[in-house]
Amino acid sequence: MQFVTTEEAARRLGVSTRRVVDMLTSKQLAGQKVHRSWLVSEAAVSERERLQYGDGRPLKAATARAVVGALSAGTALPARQRAIVQHRGVEQLTAVLARSTRVERFATRNPELAAEHLHFTGANALERIVTHANDALVGPARQLHGYPKGLPYEELIDHAMLVRDDENARVVLYRFEDDIFPWDTTPTALVAVDAARSDISRVHAVGLEALERMRNQWLATHTP
Repeated sequence: MQFVTTEEAARRLGVSTRRVVDMLTSKQLAGQKVHRSWLVSEAAVSERERLQYGDGRPLKAATARAVVGALSAGTALPARQRAIVQHRGVEQLTAVLARSTRVERFATRNPELAAEHLHFTGANALERIVTHANDALVGPARQLHGYPKGLPYEELIDHAMLVRDDENARVVLYRFEDDIFPWDTTPTALVAVDAARSDISRVHAVGLEALERMRNQWLATHTP
């Protein structure tokens, strides 16, 4: 795992070093404490940089789930949550929804142990959000992406013998801030959000396109 100092993380994210430390202690950023100082995961900083176009504070997990569910199913939202969809473009919407979840990357010799306990998302579920068959990835994704299924987060890490490792990651775990995942299958809007946060350009593009399509369909139905 590669690290940067809190000063470098603060410079790249445009915040104070105190804010970086706050994000580390609240686990909004991944890192390690060495004696009295912090080292910040470079991958976590890079991902946060990609989400910088999201404005304001992160949504509460329950609010993010409500928006994701409505975009996926085409259902109505209360006025305050409706404004989240109406007043943001697709990139801002992607960012604000993505910031309601945490992502960690793990190495493992047995990814199949993790696979059986994941609700797949992002690159592993593109076939659910593409409009043309040739838009999906050719061959399997390089990593497994998903939310825990049937096991609590830390138990899944132990069960699948996962080791936190940004550089050699084979499993990427997602979770909401409150660890609640109320669906039997990852909603399509959440698949799109998680694809759009990818650093693989094709996956990113497919996710943005899918979320924009869902947003436009939702607005056409629910805008007075």
